[in-house]
Amino acid sequence: DAVASAAGVTPFKTVQELTADDYTAAFQGKVLAQIELVRQGIHHIAADGSFTLITGVLARSPIVTGAAASMAGGALESFVRAAAIEIAPQRINAISPTVFTEALEVYGDYFPGFPSVGLAEVGQAYVRSIEGKQTGQIYELDRVPGNPNQPPYSHRLKDTPHMMPATTFTTTPARNSYDVVIIGGATAGSAVAWFL
Repeated sequence: DAVASAAGVTPFKTVQELTADDYTAAFQGKVLAQIELVRQGIHHIAADGSFTLITGVLARSPIVTGAAASMAGGALESFVRAAAIEIAPQRINAISPTVFTEALEVYGDYFPGFPSVGLAEVGQAYVRSIEGKQTGQIYELDRVPGNPNQPPYSHRLKDTPHMMPATTFTTTPARNSYDVVIIGGATAGSAVAWFL
């Protein structure tokens, strides 16, 4: 069993414009909503089931008007790491992409100098999280600005004995069917959900 989330909404305003309600909305829309999926799902998925949440590049690389999103992403990534040690043998990971290539026309101006990531690569990370054995991982789907020769994210993850080697990972499903619940809300998140 697996629960995969590709949803979450945060307001984009400057720090001077953000209100307490905006921060609360970001926390509820991106963080608490996904934590609630885990809280309720723990008792309903298999003992070896998994949760895959979504954060974003702003948790580690802020932009102007992105303070609320950075706060929410950072909080969710911390939750994933903490929850992983408590819910075992169930697993929990997060996908943390940069701006989607398919959304550059709308959002590209907000991410100057940021490389984009295609939905196929994002979908691949979800498959890796669901099919792999790792837990507490944040799959960072971005490349360092100014370093176009940096290898894809999967080669930046350190292989450990409990992980599938990054160099052998493919998008070919290991099974013919899955019991997966996919939660998608935002336009780009819905596209990721349909890709899976």
